[in-house]
Amino acid sequence: MFLTYINDLVKFLAQYNVRFKLFADDVKLYVKVVSYVNIAELYMALSALAQWADEWQLSVPVNKIMWCALRFKLTMFRFLWSLLTVI
Repeated sequence: MFLTYINDLVKFLAQYNVRFKLFADDVKLYVKVVSYVNIAELYMALSALAQWADEWQLSVPVNKIMWCALRFKLTMFRFLWSLLTVI
């Protein structure tokens, strides 16, 4: 049964312009941000992932959601977000 979820998730996430990795019941989404467009794409993928989980009646453990910003330039994009809504 679990493989049904994962296989569906792979097909689902492939339509977004983000990279993802799956391991067991974890999924990591990541994107190289060079403009606000990339941030919006990541946000859309995260929102779609939350909706997908809701449709499959899966919970999203919000306390386990993490983000990491690595930067090599002085530009830092500011973007506030929450799951399913933009702040």
